Amino acid sequence: RLGLLDQKEIENYEQNKTQLYEQAKQINKIIGVYYQSLDYIVEEYIAPWQQKGFSAEALQLIAKYCFRHSVRTLAGMNDTVEKFYKKGLVTVESIQQYLSESIATDRAIREVLDALSLSRNVTTQDRTNYRLWTQDWGFSQAMLLQVANVSSAAQNPMAYFNATLSQCKRDGIFTAERFAAQHGTKKPQKPDVVPES
Repeated sequence: RLGLLDQKEIENYEQNKTQLYEQAKQINKIIGVYYQSLDYIVEEYIAPWQQKGFSAEALQLIAKYCFRHSVRTLAGMNDTVEKFYKKGLVTVESIQQYLSESIATDRAIREVLDALSLSRNVTTQDRTNYRLWTQDWGFSQAMLLQVANVSSAAQNPMAYFNATLSQCKRDGIFTAERFAAQHGTKKPQKPDVVPES
C-alpha cells in the first residue's frame, strides 16, 4: 500500500517509524485534530508524503498554511500537499516562496475589494479572477483600482467591475490614465446598468 517494494526502502521505513509517528503527532496538533491511534495516519498520509520528498519541516509549514486557511482535516491537508506536489513545491524554501507570493497576491486582491467597498474575505474565486484580470487580460493593479473605484457605487459592484474590465479589454484600454480619460472617474448612479458587452 505504501509503494515500498525494495528491501532498502522497507528497511528505511522501519528504521524511521518512530520519527513518522512523531511527525503525525505534530501535524495533528497544528491542524487541530486528535487520533488515539496513529497507525492509519502514518500509513495513509505521513509516509506517502515523505515518499514524495516532503521533509518534516515542509509538512509542518503546509499544516500551518492549512490551519490559517481553515483546512482542519488530514484529507484536506492531503489535497493541499498534492497541490504543492503538482506545482513542484516540495522543499521548505520553494513552499515559503510560493506562500510569500500568495500573501502578496491576497493583499493586492484586498486592495481591489476595498476599492469596490466590499468588506468580505478574499476567496478562491477572487484569486482565480485576479489571475484572469492580471495574467490573461493584462491589466495592472493601478487599472484594477481605477475601475474598482468607479464600480464601487454600483448596485452589484463586482458584476459591474467585471463587465467594465471586459469592455476595456475589448476596446484596448489597459492603463488607468486612458480609462480615466475616456470614462472619467464618475461612479454609476443606483440602480446601475451594467455596461454592454
